[in-house]
Amino acid sequence: MSISRVISFSQRLFLSVLLLFLSFAACFLIYQYQREKAFRIEVLNTRLQSYNIQMYEALTENRHAWSDSILTRYTTFHTMPDLRVTIINSVNDGKATLTQSDIDELKDLFTTYLVDILGIRTDIAAGGDTQVLEPFEKAVDLLLQIRKESKEKKDWATSDLIRNRLAEIGFDVKDTKDGFEWSLRK
Repeated sequence: MSISRVISFSQRLFLSVLLLFLSFAACFLIYQYQREKAFRIEVLNTRLQSYNIQMYEALTENRHAWSDSILTRYTTFHTMPDLRVTIINSVNDGKATLTQSDIDELKDLFTTYLVDILGIRTDIAAGGDTQVLEPFEKAVDLLLQIRKESKEKKDWATSDLIRNRLAEIGFDVKDTKDGFEWSLRK
């Protein structure tokens, strides 16, 4: 017994129209979300550009007496909610110091950008879980297996291409009697 006999034509038509409507509504919501996100980014960029222009004008007015105190005074009196201005060069030059809360805030900021936004895995860099490296190792082994098969077929161009590209990005490939070995250059 097929499904077309169980559901009448009018019910199938209703379900088709309902599915079409729900698809349209989902597309509309996704589109509106993207527009709202782009709008908020544009507003933030405009506010930051305006703030930078005002800061530049304030600093150029006091060009001869420029110091960190002028910049600090400006950022204190011309605040924007949720905007943090930090002068890192002052710390590097030894003119200022960071508190533990500043260091923690910088760590959170780097974690947000490096891990959450860019997807860089800090557990790999810290020598953490070796299972994280397994897909990476399998991908390199797959490339080298394709290289080995190319050599067996006497397709030297493909074999050389794979070896050379791996070398360019930092891999040392060594052919052995049993196949191959590879390592990552440090």
